Amino acid sequence: MEEWEMALEEFLKDWKYRNDVVGALVCGSYVTGNPSKRSDIDVHIILSDDVEWRERGNKIINGFLIEYFANPPKQMRKYFQQDFQIQRTMSMVQFITGKILFDNTGILNELKIEAENWRNMEYDELNKTVLEIKKYSLWDSLDNLKDCFEQQRVDFPFVYFNALANLFSEYCQFLRLKSIPYHQVHSYLVDPAYSKKYLNNV
Repeated sequence: MEEWEMALEEFLKDWKYRNDVVGALVCGSYVTGNPSKRSDIDVHIILSDDVEWRERGNKIINGFLIEYFANPPKQMRKYFQQDFQIQRTMSMVQFITGKILFDNTGILNELKIEAENWRNMEYDELNKTVLEIKKYSLWDSLDNLKDCFEQQRVDFPFVYFNALANLFSEYCQFLRLKSIPYHQVHSYLVDPAYSKKYLNNV
């Protein structure tokens, strides 16, 4: 057993035998591979559907930062739906690639299947009105950028990179692709291993 797994086992002692906890799943780089020195251990604690509380927190055990999310299944299903609506796949990918630690009722297997179904759904095509609004917004952003450059303003790099990030995000929506966090764009585009790790379809 690796050191991070021992830290995880220690963390689970406070959760595993509670009556209101039905399962747990670990996800992230320690499961999918190539964790960095800044990687934390992401854990989803699945509660009974009749609980009236949720919890999110961090705990350091044996030098490992564990970020945990305690939610009932109905809340996880809301996260899947909400992520889909904004063309994000974070919650789905966590469950699809995550490792089940224990599953007392079989609900984690169900959530894994549902996450896969959500990830495979196609995003709606932008309607003409929304498309025209986005086209105008991009033109306006470019116009502001040109104005900033011509005035030789000191904040040009800041304006430029924000405009570029916005352009990339809008183009993903136009192509009906998932939104990609700005700090992952380069890796997604040039590193096949990274793309595979996060089930990217670009």
